[in-house]
Amino acid sequence: MGIATLATTTLFAKGVTESVHFSAKVAFTNNGVEPGASGSVQATETMQGSVDKETMSVVVKGLTPNDPYVVTVTTVSNSNPVLLDEFNADGKGGAKLSFSNSGKAKTIGFVDGVLPLTGLAEVDIVNTNDVAVLSATRDGTSSLKYMVKKPMDDVSGTGASGTVTLSASTKKGSFNLTAAGLTGGVDYVVVVDGNNVATNTASAKGTLKISASPSPSNVLDASTITLDDATFTPVLTTAVP
Repeated sequence: MGIATLATTTLFAKGVTESVHFSAKVAFTNNGVEPGASGSVQATETMQGSVDKETMSVVVKGLTPNDPYVVTVTTVSNSNPVLLDEFNADGKGGAKLSFSNSGKAKTIGFVDGVLPLTGLAEVDIVNTNDVAVLSATRDGTSSLKYMVKKPMDDVSGTGASGTVTLSASTKKGSFNLTAAGLTGGVDYVVVVDGNNVATNTASAKGTLKISASPSPSNVLDASTITLDDATFTPVLTTAVP
């Protein structure tokens, strides 16, 4: 995760409500099959506790008028394209598709394996020859707002508690972990997706705060965050987003 510039302070880790706020816009890249085609993808997620609202809009123009196309997506966890929807371009070669998990009229529901949208890796507009005309990837994000706050689970049974907060924009990322109920003066290791990224010492009161500024891509890629003791035994863990 590239965590650096770490600091340890005394801070009691209080329980928090799980939340995710995500918004990203990506312009399609033209793959040269239909030179006049263009468009964009906008994805959003707002989750607070048990309420989760996710939407995605796909806007395209310059396709072959009235021709059929499909929208496929790949995710960080599944590189195999998933068929999201089939559509016909209008008489001018354009289309606008709205997807939502809300079940509202005039929106298209998401198929299994697509959500959460924070895990999207690529969206493609594919023609009848099974060739991607337009492609949008995470690397081409023009605007990004991402914030996740998650409580950590006590897997040690010691009564420890913790919170992880991640945020990212196109220019910067941030990582914060706070914990309490630890053993004072003992070293603890932050592990992100199986990689040891930092070692810090709990305060005399058994509290810990770790702050860092990883790259935005590392923030988006993080999925499992664990706080291990010095014997690499997990004490606290959480999955993000």
